[in-house]
Amino acid sequence: TDVTAARLLEQAHRESERLLLNILPEPIADRLKRGETVIADRFDEMTVLFADVVGFTQLSIRLTPAEIIDLLNSVFSDFDELAERYGLEKIKTIGDAYMVAGGLNDGSADYTGAMADLALAVRDAVALDFAVDGRPLALRIGIGIHVGPVIVGEMGYGSATTITAIGDAVNTASRLQSAAPAGGILVDAASASMIRSAVGLEPVPPLELKGKAMPVPAWRVARPEMELHATRSVPAARLIGREDELDELRQAFRRVVKRQQVCLVTVLG
Repeated sequence: TDVTAARLLEQAHRESERLLLNILPEPIADRLKRGETVIADRFDEMTVLFADVVGFTQLSIRLTPAEIIDLLNSVFSDFDELAERYGLEKIKTIGDAYMVAGGLNDGSADYTGAMADLALAVRDAVALDFAVDGRPLALRIGIGIHVGPVIVGEMGYGSATTITAIGDAVNTASRLQSAAPAGGILVDAASASMIRSAVGLEPVPPLELKGKAMPVPAWRVARPEMELHATRSVPAARLIGREDELDELRQAFRRVVKRQQVCLVTVLG
């Protein structure tokens, strides 16, 4: 019937919208839908974040391909949710690295402060236990943030379309991430001067970064890392028959950290 055909058409439209937003940031997707064929813009001040799972190459040697993909999907799904919450746009993932940008749609917003808050949130989320086949993993990430000029454009054709970002801000954020210690978040002077959120900054010795002629002044975002692994000094003991309850408790704790919401958990027995 006509009604059924209309419903199927609407369902197909919603699915195409979902797939498009999975590939491209919303501002870029909207422009494509309006008929623009070549999308390439220059942003004089875009905030870029790079995050990378420290030691993931060595970790992946011990995992099967399916376990690697499942683990990264779990980690990056958390990152996606947090980026959306802070009003930031995921640009791409490259292996175990994650790239986010702020400033694609509203240059007046405090994207640098939001990016610092996001960095702390994803750091704390990763510090929570992830598990592969019941085996807990203690993950840490290094993060770099930089503000500067970026060219953003659409690349590829059809279903292979992606968005790419090119420029000094991208390169510098990547270099800062490479210099960051496990669990560390590094920003340069440009980013530090623009952070207006309630985060602490501690100076670190100037960094020798690839592609930079002079050492780069840098600061560490200094809100204390959550102490989520204090019980690891206790000899491991299996909770026979209580594994499901323990997993539910872990998931509830993760939700509290990610969403900063109160969660009531009742433990019996």
